[in-house]
Amino acid sequence: MKISLVVCAVLVGSTQFWGQCVKDYQPKSADEAEIVRVENQWCDAAINRDASQLAPIFADDLIWTENDQFTDKAGVMRRYMVDERELVLELRDVKIKVQGDIAVVICRVHVVKKVDGKTIEKTHTDDDIFRKRDGKWQLIVE
Repeated sequence: MKISLVVCAVLVGSTQFWGQCVKDYQPKSADEAEIVRVENQWCDAAINRDASQLAPIFADDLIWTENDQFTDKAGVMRRYMVDERELVLELRDVKIKVQGDIAVVICRVHVVKKVDGKTIEKTHTDDDIFRKRDGKWQLIVE
């Protein structure tokens, strides 16, 4: 029984460590710390295909651009839950600018994902714009 508890504790601790996709960033305020938490939640939810954790991150009026196309929250949820399978997400060289109820996150994203049965690995720059509504930071533009 003791061995099971130790193994369980190690696995839980490991999961929390591995779940941190934002690398090498020290928040300078409570708002920045919360945005980092939301970014980490986003990564974990995407990798685990957890719609209940992913959906609240995206504002209902989300505008998303990718591959020269625009989509909305429903399209983004479909992307994460059906179209693509995120395997690895790491955010590096993160910079966060908070101005009132708006925050901008720019970073370099390393991603490994499966699309149409093919594994794709790439690194690209990214801009996320969040807005604080009712005390919660939500993505409004990606």
